Amino acid sequence: MRKQKIKFYILSAIVISISCLFFACKNVDNNDNVNKSKSDESIVNDTKNNNVQNNDNNNNNIEVIENSNVNIENNTENINNNEITENSGDKKHKFSLQDTIISIFGNSSKNEYTSNESEEQTNNENSDEYSKYWSEICDIASFANNYYNNNYSKTRLVTKNGRFYNKASEEYVDINYLIEKGLDSKYADFSGEILLLNPKDLGEFQNVSVKNSQNNLTVFVTMNIQSDDKYLIASSKNSKGVMTSDEYNKLLYKYYQNHGTPLDVNPYSEKYQDILGFIKLYDGAYTDYFVRSMKIDEKYACVVLSPTSNVNDIREYILINEDNFWEVLLNDLHKVSRVAVYVNEKIPDLNFELLPKYEINDYNLNTYDPNDAYYALVKNGYINGTTDIVYICGAGKYYYAIDYKKNRYLLKNEKGYWNIQIPQSYREAYEIMVSDDSFAPTFILLNE
Repeated sequence: MRKQKIKFYILSAIVISISCLFFACKNVDNNDNVNKSKSDESIVNDTKNNNVQNNDNNNNNIEVIENSNVNIENNTENINNNEITENSGDKKHKFSLQDTIISIFGNSSKNEYTSNESEEQTNNENSDEYSKYWSEICDIASFANNYYNNNYSKTRLVTKNGRFYNKASEEYVDINYLIEKGLDSKYADFSGEILLLNPKDLGEFQNVSVKNSQNNLTVFVTMNIQSDDKYLIASSKNSKGVMTSDEYNKLLYKYYQNHGTPLDVNPYSEKYQDILGFIKLYDGAYTDYFVRSMKIDEKYACVVLSPTSNVNDIREYILINEDNFWEVLLNDLHKVSRVAVYVNEKIPDLNFELLPKYEINDYNLNTYDPNDAYYALVKNGYINGTTDIVYICGAGKYYYAIDYKKNRYLLKNEKGYWNIQIPQSYREAYEIMVSDDSFAPTFILLNE
């Protein structure tokens, strides 16, 4: 029993000694810590009030946190009092309430920020990865676009299967073509494509930015990044983006012009009569026509004709076939110049082989007087008079006539004299004219 009392007195003495030492140290450090203690107390109180207002059901948890904070503060003060610094003038480090909460719950917001920062860094790395290509692509696009604008009215610049094409010279506008026109030869090894597209066709692709002001055909330059299976595409007007191979092929398919072999339609076929029927329905005039040519593929048709009442009222139509139902898309080609360019801008996937090489608008058909042709036929004994002729039409230096016996006459005026040939068919008359001039006005011929 006596031993227990001795132990009790020894322990009490130790506790009292430690307490005295604690309060002595605390008084020494009191001036340094007073402001910090008040600040921490304010933060604790504010935190407590906010937590109570936000969720009454978490009171128990708040009390635990507060108790933990008080204990940690006391421990922190002891640590600070015993801390040894290299410079006695330096402030001692103390844990704040935020550090306490972080030590208990962890820093989830910091992890989230790090994740976002990492994602942004990855995107920047991808951007940097392609940045070495954008300058080259945009420089070429700018030069090509300037060439397009400066030469648009001088030649026939079109899109062919999506690629930039000079219809007049029948050649693609590629890097070598542009270098010949003045592009810096440092781009000679560029392996991308130069396209002529309607910007609205790129609007459906998520990773391509397109300017709304671009409504007409515009030059775009593309580069294939084979390692990523991606295509970079840009115009000179700040439209650019990245496309997958599938997206790129889908885009070019809209401009694919091969819809089967273009063929002349037999005048005695059912399809021939069907197309004429749809044109009559469109015109709202149930009349007969003199058909000059009718050419179709599996999607489109080009028809040149005139009413039988006026052979000089020659019209040119483009029709589209949808489930064997023909619909007129364009009905004014006889009024425009540069027909290939005009049609290409409106129907970029139409095959140029459907279009005649001539342009009806080049001829003022109302000025042609067939009397000289009649006189030449009578004088040379081919007919007895004008009443023998059932069809006659002329343009340029040519006239074509058919008499009531189905005899055909092709007249060509050479230096004031008429050279008369007797073809046996429409096809033979056509071959005679185009062999003489590939742009000859074969629309004067009656397709029969």
